[in-house]
Amino acid sequence: MLNAVGQAQHILLLGGTSEIGLGVVAEFLERGPAKVTLAARPESPRIAQAKADLESRGADVEVLDFDATDFDSHPEVINKAWARGDVDVAIVAFGTLGDQEELWQNHDKAVASAQTNYTAPVSVGVLLGEKFKHQGHGTIVAMSSVAGMRVRRSNFVYGASKAGVDGFFIDQPDIGLQALAGGGGFGQKAGVGVGVSLQ
Repeated sequence: MLNAVGQAQHILLLGGTSEIGLGVVAEFLERGPAKVTLAARPESPRIAQAKADLESRGADVEVLDFDATDFDSHPEVINKAWARGDVDVAIVAFGTLGDQEELWQNHDKAVASAQTNYTAPVSVGVLLGEKFKHQGHGTIVAMSSVAGMRVRRSNFVYGASKAGVDGFFIDQPDIGLQALAGGGGFGQKAGVGVGVSLQ
């Protein structure tokens, strides 16, 4: 639950090493300490540094193993995050770019890309929506990309997936929560506001 001054008390970052996602979390922490749950691949070489950096900003950090394309494991990951208490803000910030020239010519890699960049956000998005509806409050911040605004020949597998993410999170049925899709652009540095108001 947000505290008396509107500060998030528990933030979930799915894609726990995302630079943009960590930048958004850092902006929330400027208002005061909070619990932060980082969900990331267990073999990620960057998760320890991400945890240490957030702890230096006053966060109480817990790390959960998260595989974006292991869809059957997603309910357990979300339940573990909520075991720490209600989540106020959930940030969906994982994805892969890949070799776009190769993707449109390689069936297996194109499918894998679409699963990571579209199917996985839908999977966690539905679960987050259910949790937030039950607790009566919450905000989903979904990291998208300008590539989804106009799909081009140079990145159409990635761009088409991001266009789908925009449609899913922005146009989802009204269940009493905020869902924001920020188009920061792939590879932009952390700290970018990505269209999310923290006021």
